[in-house]
Amino acid sequence: MMDVIINKNTTAAQIKEIFTAKKNDTRMVLEIASHENTPVEILEKLSDNENSMIRWGVAGNKNTPVSILEKLSYDECETVRFKVAENASTPVELLEILAADMSGVVRSGVAANECATTFMEKLANDKEVIVRIAVAQNKKVTKEILRALSNDSNEDVRTAVAANENVTTSILRELSADKESAVREAVAGNENTPVETLISLSTDKSIRVREMIASNSNTSKGTLLALTHDQKQSVRSKAAVNANAPTEALYSLSKDRDAYVRKAVVKNANTPLDILKRLARDEDWRVRESVAKLAARNEDYLVVMPA
Repeated sequence: MMDVIINKNTTAAQIKEIFTAKKNDTRMVLEIASHENTPVEILEKLSDNENSMIRWGVAGNKNTPVSILEKLSYDECETVRFKVAENASTPVELLEILAADMSGVVRSGVAANECATTFMEKLANDKEVIVRIAVAQNKKVTKEILRALSNDSNEDVRTAVAANENVTTSILRELSADKESAVREAVAGNENTPVETLISLSTDKSIRVREMIASNSNTSKGTLLALTHDQKQSVRSKAAVNANAPTEALYSLSKDRDAYVRKAVVKNANTPLDILKRLARDEDWRVRESVAKLAARNEDYLVVMPA
């Protein structure tokens, strides 16, 4: 019966039948509370349930009627109010009330809601870090607000700004010089980061930053080639699976002293067949196994296996 209730195609009639039979099964009721096809009359009942987790499920359900969301916006449990605040179906008028909630957790829910753009500037100046982080992560936040938050005293806020897909290249350039490695790491992983900034960060002292550069889909072939000589195996391994890795880099990495790097080369869809043939006979069984699995998944690669 659990398989039925977690299926998104389960009908309202089926849910009603299951609820009647399993209304005392907390796990089942939790699933019903959040199911998008749950009938309104059941959501109404569950919104008064003594279990806050069940009310939490109703509050986060995108099909919960506004009247119920309004009632739950005054719930004694802050996590219930938080779910109302982040619910995309919550009307702006209700979000405005929740934006002034005494709980920072609740206000962070509003800050994360893409429909709450009207309150973003106010929430960007909130005293609670979790609220400012939520603003910085919001895909609808303006570039002006991201600019202001890029100078936030808290590194987690600046990190969130650096990871936002809408942040400007000028802000990314500035944050690439941030004293905190977590911020630079977010810049290195952002696909909007300018190529010249990625090149600069490819020699960063932080291993994690260099790993993110090696993984970034916009990292240039030249930078990836340079990263084949990085002292850390983890950086070379990530460069080995990057789709932009030039053939020269793949040849070099296929002869890497570390088996995990050679194994990573096998995972790159652009690795030439002659490299795979050689790796199919690699001295390390993990590399050979990786090639064998590739051949098992795709018959086109059977030609690389030893006769």
